[in-house]
Amino acid sequence: MTLEQMKIFKEAARFGSFTAAADYLGLTQSAVSMSIKKIEERNNVILFERMGKGLVLTAAGEFLLREASRSLLDVELLCRRLRDYEEVSGEPTAVACSHHAYNFWMPGIILEPGRVFRASVDLMTGSAEDVTAWVMRGTVDVGLSELEPCHPLFKHVNVFDDRIILLAAPHQAKTLPEHMQLRDLEEHGPVIWAADDHDRVIGQALSEAGIDPTRLHQKGIRLRSVEAVLCALKYGRSIGFAPEAAASAAIAAGQLERVGDVEFSLKYYLFGKKGFDIANVARRISTIATEIAAERLVAPPRAGSGHE
Repeated sequence: MTLEQMKIFKEAARFGSFTAAADYLGLTQSAVSMSIKKIEERNNVILFERMGKGLVLTAAGEFLLREASRSLLDVELLCRRLRDYEEVSGEPTAVACSHHAYNFWMPGIILEPGRVFRASVDLMTGSAEDVTAWVMRGTVDVGLSELEPCHPLFKHVNVFDDRIILLAAPHQAKTLPEHMQLRDLEEHGPVIWAADDHDRVIGQALSEAGIDPTRLHQKGIRLRSVEAVLCALKYGRSIGFAPEAAASAAIAAGQLERVGDVEFSLKYYLFGKKGFDIANVARRISTIATEIAAERLVAPPRAGSGHE
């Protein structure tokens, strides 16, 4: 399968229409149709099924879309690296971050002029697994993630820490024990948290405390981002876990309150392949992250502070 065929397939899947994909790509409808047909015939699969006036992906199509999207992104990142290549720089020119690190930490860190990266930096985001894979393949120089890398090819440094805390909207917090503990969660659940970003971190912490995470989690819903969790907590009747850095603005605005003393440590690791010196960059990131945390993490009000 060629890169061009993958691009055509991806756009056909995005639009659910060969005609719309052809218009977007500047091709004829028959060229798009033929490209899809060649992939199907070569691999003996069906990628699309017709539904009404549109097209929907089959199971094979869903699989190919995931893998093709990942492969195309890798190629795009590789091309960007090639354009910005500096042989004698010694500084990372491409850094991949987990979604939460990208949204709540790294933009503020790299905007400190000349203090983190001396060269221009291409900052990108993906799942923790994506970040690890990009570093492994050399698509990026270094990665930043909440999951400690264990592969022997990597060296890593804990550059800064956050805390995952228990939160609720003020009206909901007033219904909960003032000094709520982990053992109270099953009685006052369900509890929501970001399934993709921190599922393993929270799940491991709960399991170590003897609590089955599956008995706490909101049934029938899996929120995929910290932002979605915070939104649900502000307007809903649930309690939930979120990193303090992400929740600090909502706490300061009185939209959310911290519940009890429940918290888990959340560590961030900068890592790269052995042979790439990450020590200087790690030191600079750690210094600036500490300054940001000191400004951002004002002591939050506790649930119950408004109890009469």
